[in-house]
Amino acid sequence: MIITMKNALTTLLIIACFESSLQTCSSTIAITTCSWDSLKLNKPLKIENYKQYLSISNGNLEQIPAHSFKFVPQVTILEIKNNKLKKLEDDSLNELVSLTDLNLYNNQLSSISKNSFKNLKKLQKLDLGMNKISEIHPQCFDALTNLNYLNLAFNSLRTIPSAINSLPQLQVLTLGNNAIEVLSANTFKSLTNLQFLLLNDNKLRSIERGAFKGLSNLQKLDLSSNYLNSLDVDDLKTNARQLNSIKISINSFKCDILTQTVNKLKRNNIEVSRGFSKSPNNVEGITCTR
Repeated sequence: MIITMKNALTTLLIIACFESSLQTCSSTIAITTCSWDSLKLNKPLKIENYKQYLSISNGNLEQIPAHSFKFVPQVTILEIKNNKLKKLEDDSLNELVSLTDLNLYNNQLSSISKNSFKNLKKLQKLDLGMNKISEIHPQCFDALTNLNYLNLAFNSLRTIPSAINSLPQLQVLTLGNNAIEVLSANTFKSLTNLQFLLLNDNKLRSIERGAFKGLSNLQKLDLSSNYLNSLDVDDLKTNARQLNSIKISINSFKCDILTQTVNKLKRNNIEVSRGFSKSPNNVEGITCTR
């Protein structure tokens, strides 16, 4: 019996130490860093004297259980980048009502559900880059009325998600390195505060008239590394009146069309970023075909 009791006590001690180790966190003056296993106990994360900047990055975290952050509601910056997150549960982030910056870069998310960010009304910056996202619910950003930065680059989007039109304060939108083929009319109709739009490295072949409608404050546009063979400068300038810089290199322009396009952009005071082509068939360093 004595041996059995000792074994039991030893087992309990090992379990206690193991659970404690899984919830190991440390803080500096500015940031609290927790080990990647800290949320795998299916219990809320408990930290004494935590900082408002919380990082749970560079590990193998696959899920965030519901209500994981109920005891750290004052966190304003949360990083869970470079993990293996496959899904955001509807209640994973609910208690983070003070959050202004959420970084989920480089995970394995494939979709964003309707209620993933429903309580994050103060969020200003959201990084979902370098995931596998192919589906975004049309209402998933409805609560994010203060969001000004959204990164959706390096995902698997084939179309631009309609959900972005729920973001009236958005200023920066990065959609590079996806599989987007067409820009449809009214795609950005509600983004009247957008200033920077990156659509580089997609599969764009067509831009419908009115695609840039609503972008009255757009200043920088990147359409490089696509398959465009034309660009309606008149329609672009009509809708994006503040546009002053554009990238159109590495597309499928014929040289005469590209020459006309570049000249028209310049006449409208839109700077065309030079390409780096050494081919004899180029306009402003932008490769074209005869």
